[in-house]
Amino acid sequence: MSYKTIEYIPKYDEKIKIILKTNGNVFTPTATSDFLISAVASNINKVDKLLDLGCGNGIVGISLSKLNKANKIYCSDISNEAVKFAELNIKLNKCSGKAIKSNIFSNWNGHKFDIIVDDISGISEKVAKLSEWFKNVPCDSGDDGTANIEKVLKESKNFLNKNGKIFFPIIS
Repeated sequence: MSYKTIEYIPKYDEKIKIILKTNGNVFTPTATSDFLISAVASNINKVDKLLDLGCGNGIVGISLSKLNKANKIYCSDISNEAVKFAELNIKLNKCSGKAIKSNIFSNWNGHKFDIIVDDISGISEKVAKLSEWFKNVPCDSGDDGTANIEKVLKESKNFLNKNGKIFFPIIS
């Protein structure tokens, strides 16, 4: 598996440096990543279990672990390559957790989390087909981009512990 190494510094706390292995077939950190990490970190105390849905290379879960906001991180993505990089990056950054391939919650039966962070793309499939961002990344979000977030919102209650929270970006 070919890769490049990048350095990521969360805007929430610029004293933390995260090293990531990634490649062009996996989403890398964006402004959305920064917004999501900051929003979660600002609104939670430390939790035991955090699920990072649509994890890409694992940046959101790893950042929240390094920011001391989660004891264990669980990362999942529909992409085999993303899951491999997330698993590698969890170990590289000495976080406690694991990454598995899952189409939203399909492989999380029996698991409950304190926090679910949904970073699954909400872009229209039609737009994704025209975008360089989605050149090598799957997108099955429907014509208006809401198919996956609707599923996450409907099913998340089955995977959240009592008083659990879900976070997802809303970006115009």
